[in-house]
Amino acid sequence: MPFSEFGVDPDINRACVDLGWVLPTPIQAEAIPTILGGRDVCAAAETGSGKTAAFGIPCLQLVHEYLGGFSDSALPGDKSNGHKRSNGAPPLTLTSKAAPSANGNCTSDMSTERSIFFTGDNEVFYNGMTREFTCPPGTKWVGARIGRGIKGAGKYCFECKISSDGLYRFGWASADARYVVGMDWNSYGYGSTGKKSNTGKFVDYGIPFGKGDVVLCLIDLSEGTISFKLNDRNLGMAFKGKGFSDVMFPSVCGKGGIFTVNMHKITFPERGYTPAGLSHAIHVDDESSRPRSKCNETLCLIIEPTMELSRQTLENMKLYSKYITAPEITVSDSPGSNVVVTTLRSATKIPTGSVRILVMDEADELLKQDGREIERIVKTIREFSYGMGSKRLQVLMFSATLHSPTVVEHVESLTKSAQWIDLKGVPQVPDTVDVFAIELDPSRIYEFETRYPDPILDGLETVGHSSQRIKTLKPKCLVHILDKLNIASGVLFCRTNLDCENLCAYLDHLNKTRSSQMLNKYSATLLGGKLDQHRRKRNLEDFKNGIYRFLVCTDVAARGMDISNLPFCAMMNVSDCKFQFLHRVGRVGRANLRGLAIVISSNAPERVWYHTCTNKSKGKASSRFKIAETCRNYNLVDNGGCTIIYEEATYLEEAKKLMPPGRELPVMDADKFELPDSSDANYGEATFSMQQREFVHRMAYLSALSQRRFLINGSTRF
Repeated sequence: MPFSEFGVDPDINRACVDLGWVLPTPIQAEAIPTILGGRDVCAAAETGSGKTAAFGIPCLQLVHEYLGGFSDSALPGDKSNGHKRSNGAPPLTLTSKAAPSANGNCTSDMSTERSIFFTGDNEVFYNGMTREFTCPPGTKWVGARIGRGIKGAGKYCFECKISSDGLYRFGWASADARYVVGMDWNSYGYGSTGKKSNTGKFVDYGIPFGKGDVVLCLIDLSEGTISFKLNDRNLGMAFKGKGFSDVMFPSVCGKGGIFTVNMHKITFPERGYTPAGLSHAIHVDDESSRPRSKCNETLCLIIEPTMELSRQTLENMKLYSKYITAPEITVSDSPGSNVVVTTLRSATKIPTGSVRILVMDEADELLKQDGREIERIVKTIREFSYGMGSKRLQVLMFSATLHSPTVVEHVESLTKSAQWIDLKGVPQVPDTVDVFAIELDPSRIYEFETRYPDPILDGLETVGHSSQRIKTLKPKCLVHILDKLNIASGVLFCRTNLDCENLCAYLDHLNKTRSSQMLNKYSATLLGGKLDQHRRKRNLEDFKNGIYRFLVCTDVAARGMDISNLPFCAMMNVSDCKFQFLHRVGRVGRANLRGLAIVISSNAPERVWYHTCTNKSKGKASSRFKIAETCRNYNLVDNGGCTIIYEEATYLEEAKKLMPPGRELPVMDADKFELPDSSDANYGEATFSMQQREFVHRMAYLSALSQRRFLINGSTRF
């Protein structure tokens, strides 16, 4: 079934065609219609199966429909009337029929409704059902104004009811004024500190107000006056002009508080003044009077575990959305865009009040990094959601290993009746990857070790002879394998940043002493948490562009990394977490390409670093790395030290259980390492191409056989 059959927008479908996608992958076929239907989703699929597009395509479509003025039901959980809005903001629903009641208050016939648009700062949160505005606490004032104004003659009013403590200012302003009322020449406000303001000048007026008070904002267009009423007390004229030639809009702003705006039903009405929401009030529909700023709400927030994966996903989202117009969707890694792709650390700086879709890519790693912060982000968004079902946060969780205990523990609290899409089943190595293990014996002398110089060690070589041998043998064994198989490019996984640095330095030394400048046989670059963001980005791009043959990295740095046609990865240790082992293997064999993974392990325990001293650092990451570099506490963690005993033999047995049915994890001898004769795969080549090549070879064989039989038998049929 093609993408168009799922109701995918033609512009998005066009981008998919450009990428060479005709049919969706299984995870895309399952996830896209479910997400478009508004369900929370927890999806598990093999690495390289198209998970980014599985959430990216429907998220872009939902955002586009919202910005294009579709009904609110286009985004998850919305139950409004679906009126088009001028700035992507929720409509302020007002009645078109109203009349004064016996007590003088204006009542309304709720059977006939009309929408009045509003626009405002991205940080302002609005509840469409209760007409409550929420201004977040902090040092910044934020504001909004109704998108339909009044002009000409007459007296009009609107009401603001204070629901919580905070700072507020209400009044009237023209379309070209700032959202924070009272700061421009054509903007007039009355604040909770008992001051009126215009052009940013504050003058004592009336009395202060706060929680429980009601402020009525009055404007007399004929006389050119603006006044205010606090509860049932008229405070008198605040501003006097020569009349208001511009269209004037009800305007509100605040800092750290909640208030309700009433445009038709006034608690303390003023004789002669008409509520601005009534049908006989003059609503100016001229295009020039509408707020002209484009929607800068963050509607979709995508969180990634690393900066590299964040950039990668961001580039993909831009590719998917490149043809989307009318309206255009903004996609970036910073606030003010409709779709924001960022890391968990940076997500705390993104205003989340307008977020309607939250995507957690590599969810297991995010929860491992800081499950509490994820819970806090979700809770914060929901607290500012539109009440009574008018808006519901849609949560999407994607990973290759969603069945880890860490994820299962949080799913119930993070999602609401989530749809599980499990195309992975029991966690296992992808069929497109050939995995081999080399188990080193530190008590044995190997032929290959005499051919290479000793590597740089991690400082624990003095603790035990066995650990020293393992640390010395592994880098030599790696280079031996690279030479033996003539590996041209690949990713090399190390356990720690220090191990990465040492291996990279070792390969650099070999590249200078045993390789010509033309070949750069062992050229390698580093991708680790210790590097700054700019350096990591540059190193990754250099590797992708072929400047370096090998990328040396930690597990976290390489999480979710997608590099086209990557044929090979080597692991300098067996991961103590089986799910991490799967993520390592998953760097190759992506997009139906063939991959080779080799893990170098030891049959003896090894003393390795496990720094607890960094927990004492409250500074930046650089300070933690500095503490680790200078640490000389060789005691075990159980004894207050910073080392542990690494049992690779045990971890290797767990890794063997991850092989698919009918396949084993072969354990090879380092000196006699050879790929099996049956393994004629061209790693980095599409499995379809391999199947096609096998088919052509088979057809050529049958053709030759047919010709021989024909020559032997003459014209006799066979």
